[in-house]
Amino acid sequence: MPAISIMTPEQVDLIRQSFDAIWPVRRKLAVTFYGRFFELAPDAQQLFPIDMEQQHLKLMEFQKRSCCVPTPYSNRLPHCNVLRTR
Repeated sequence: MPAISIMTPEQVDLIRQSFDAIWPVRRKLAVTFYGRFFELAPDAQQLFPIDMEQQHLKLMEFQKRSCCVPTPYSNRLPHCNVLRTR
C-alpha cells in the first residue's frame, strides 16, 4: 500500500482559494450535482425529499466543512458525522 502524502500549506491554500471561488454559486453547483446524480441513478431520487433546498444546503455545508476545517482527515470525521445526522 503506498504511503499517504501530506499536502503542503501551498496546496491547502489553493484548495481553499478554489472553494472560495465557487462559494458564490454554491446553490447552482448543488442543483447541478444532484441533477447529474439523479440522471445517472434515477432510483436514488426516491431516497431524497421532494423539496431539495435543504439537501442542497447540506451538501454545500458538508463541502465547506470538509474543505475548510484545518485538521487532518481523521479529525474531520466527527464534523462529517454531525452533518450526516442533520
